[in-house]
Amino acid sequence: MLDQQQPGTVVDLVLDGVDTVARVSLNGGAATAACASAHAPCVLRGVQAALRPSGNTLEVAFLPAEAEAAARAAAYPYKVPFVKVRER
Repeated sequence: MLDQQQPGTVVDLVLDGVDTVARVSLNGGAATAACASAHAPCVLRGVQAALRPSGNTLEVAFLPAEAEAAARAAAYPYKVPFVKVRER
């Protein structure tokens, strides 16, 4: 129970299996994280101060993977191979 935490308790929130790029926020941004891979868990570390005894809200905003890949590729000083987005 949250109201029974011992002083100094550290709480991590772990999302496993988020299979695309996403931004995660707890209670309106009191704690945030970025998920970037389905092969690694997305972790919000040390969220104990952001947690409420009840009524917590977890928001997961999924980002368009193709646009995120293009933006990341553009940040490199060299050309990154990229699969062309198919026409819709």
